[in-house]
Amino acid sequence: MNRPKINSELLKLLKSGEFDVFTCPALTSAYFDLPSCKNTSKKGANKLISRHVKLLLSESFAERVSAKNTRPISYRLTKKFYQNHGHTDQKVSDVGEVKSKFTSELKDRMRNYKIEILEAVGEVEEYEEISLASPENLTEIKELYRQARDRYSRTHGKIKALEKMLATIEQAH
Repeated sequence: MNRPKINSELLKLLKSGEFDVFTCPALTSAYFDLPSCKNTSKKGANKLISRHVKLLLSESFAERVSAKNTRPISYRLTKKFYQNHGHTDQKVSDVGEVKSKFTSELKDRMRNYKIEILEAVGEVEEYEEISLASPENLTEIKELYRQARDRYSRTHGKIKALEKMLATIEQAH
């Protein structure tokens, strides 16, 4: 039986043990950050990873583990993957470095978003106080208030996504 051809760098990542459970964005970032990555754009790396995840799923080398409506989708490598490709006990040094770099970048982004969310909360509160003090300017304040609430909601969503991603990474260990 012929094994499907999997990109050698991606195969190293998958066999490293760091991605027994993974999401496409996490795998794409780790792959793109490898010094030996041949893709010059993140979009190209994303397409390659998406194709390979579909291949892994079709060959029953991976299975979906997250609920139907959750994003990003989590996958887990199956026993069939390890039977066909082996499991290396030796960690690839590049992968470990990329993984910790990726995790620290996610944490940095989350810290920045938490600062942004505090700014948005302060802005919303200020617009509420201004509207109480000056009801005659309510029409001008409403649009600014709505924009600040939208920024808060978007930033809150980004923080939740990063928290889920970091939890997925932690769970994989």
